[in-house]
Amino acid sequence: MTAIADVRSAIREQTGDEPAGADAAAAAEDVEHERRVGTLKGILRDLHAGTPMAELKQRFAALTDEVGPAEIPALEQELVRDGLPPEEIHKLCDLHVDVFRAALDKQEELHVPPGHPVHTFLAENRALEKAALGFAETVAPICASPPVSSHDSSPRLLSALDLLAQVETNYVRKENQLFPYLEKYGLSAPPQVMWALHDQVRALLKEVRAAIGMGRITHSCSPNHGSRADCAR
Repeated sequence: MTAIADVRSAIREQTGDEPAGADAAAAAEDVEHERRVGTLKGILRDLHAGTPMAELKQRFAALTDEVGPAEIPALEQELVRDGLPPEEIHKLCDLHVDVFRAALDKQEELHVPPGHPVHTFLAENRALEKAALGFAETVAPICASPPVSSHDSSPRLLSALDLLAQVETNYVRKENQLFPYLEKYGLSAPPQVMWALHDQVRALLKEVRAAIGMGRITHSCSPNHGSRADCAR
């Protein structure tokens, strides 16, 4: 709810009357909302058209500065309600990560008691970060030039991959605990987008496991494979 809506609601509760100019203010608010939704649609359209990521990041950051990070999921919810598939929304994920990373890095550490679901999510995230770094270090010699044979490294690769694949526990926990809670409050788009990202990571893990078994791990040495995974953590 915006500040204007808060004031209108307070006046209505205190006096029982609709504040003067409420219709005009509501109309102006609706116009602004539609403009923001249109801005987000335009960013998505240009993302498909191959517009440079730096330009899209700047436009997305400007929109985030205007409405605040909390309203971005609401705008995405509007796009899904209008019929846009959640799979399209998750293409914005790289922009989310890049724009919000600096702000998130500056945030004070969140303190929650052990046993709280958020505490568990955070602990799992830290463990998964270590697993991802460990896997990257194991894969690095194979992706080097000239590459080391992945056949010789298969046991170590599979062991590192098994640790990374424990992300499944984290995903299932979020899908069963966090997503229903968000949906309860009308936020269905973020869970849909995150679930699609979970499935994308699951497919990538399956692909990498198959590549290790066939001695073709170099086919999975893509620098972009991990970017969207950050958004699903």
